Amino acid sequence: MGGCNSLQACLVGSELKLEIDTNRESYFCPKKHVLIFSHTIVVCSECHKRKRCHSCQKCNYNSCISESCRLLTLERFKSSLRQSKQIHTENPTKHSTAEQEEQKIINQSLKGHDGPLRSIIKISDTSVATASGDRTIIIWDLLGSKIIQRLKDHNDWVHSLVRFGERQFVSGSSDNLLKVWNINTYDCNSLKGNTHSVFCVVKINDSKIASGSFKVIKIWDVPSHICLKTLEGHTDWVYALVKIKDTLIASGGVDKIIKVWDILTATCISNLKGHLNYINALIRLDDNTIVSASVDKTIKVWDIKTSNCIKTLTDHSRSVNCLANLSDDKFASGSADKTIKIWNIASYTCTNSFEADDYSVNCIAKLSETQLVSGGKDKTLKVWNL
Repeated sequence: MGGCNSLQACLVGSELKLEIDTNRESYFCPKKHVLIFSHTIVVCSECHKRKRCHSCQKCNYNSCISESCRLLTLERFKSSLRQSKQIHTENPTKHSTAEQEEQKIINQSLKGHDGPLRSIIKISDTSVATASGDRTIIIWDLLGSKIIQRLKDHNDWVHSLVRFGERQFVSGSSDNLLKVWNINTYDCNSLKGNTHSVFCVVKINDSKIASGSFKVIKIWDVPSHICLKTLEGHTDWVYALVKIKDTLIASGGVDKIIKVWDILTATCISNLKGHLNYINALIRLDDNTIVSASVDKTIKVWDIKTSNCIKTLTDHSRSVNCLANLSDDKFASGSADKTIKIWNIASYTCTNSFEADDYSVNCIAKLSETQLVSGGKDKTLKVWNL
């Protein structure tokens, strides 16, 4: 069934078709299959299937809820179903400004790029920047669902973005350049010295960044635009970097090895081995723990002190392309299996999973405590409620 045209249609239509068991806090399709609401997507709890049209796969039941509605968060939707037989749109419930902004932002699908999305960073609570294979960076206004600025200074794929202070961010590209952008004016300066594509960038401190390229990692002083050091040791492309603490970073890539570096001495102090294919992403959990994502379909948790893998997560069915910290107790992963998964750090278990793309999920980023953004092969930026 298609998307709803109004708030009233969305809620009343669903209310007529769903039977509500207020004791179990569950909803049923006409065939009595329990339907679970997650990010406004309906899933049959028996068959665990979902479609973009939001149907129970066991009986082909379709709800009227659609991503195009974008009108209510999960909890507000449930509350409205429980409390009202009819929604009177002429007397809407008043929400705070923050709640109103959240309602306007959730579950958007924004198109503007002509190539796959490669990286996303948060600019503000209502704006993000995306990098793409179309050689551009787009600054998005999520509240207005529109493009603020399209940056075209790179002349090849843009692979990576990282925030650098309150007023700047840095991009890395297959044109071998790093560019430092002013968020207010969109002026940029180039850092030159790489002889191959730049696939990853990480902030080290208020004046330094590190970039990953073919076999090397370079440490840059941003204000002076000078390359301070080159770290050598990888035997192929470096796809991922993460800062562990002030003097330590970790890197991973095509050679399947995670290297931990002392950037003061420019030496590799340990090698973390265990992945069977390329390493796509790294995040830090604490001073002693990092997480890696790989083409081998796994996510691994590593103890830096012992160089041991302490946990391997195998819930994804295809390459794991990206990772993002969400809070002290959870992180997210995106995969070529078209899903985003939310992980509990204490138990290292998947607590939520939802279909986030028609194709591979290439990049994800935290937007707020309750929202994240994703991008992928379908060239679309999406905003999700957690």
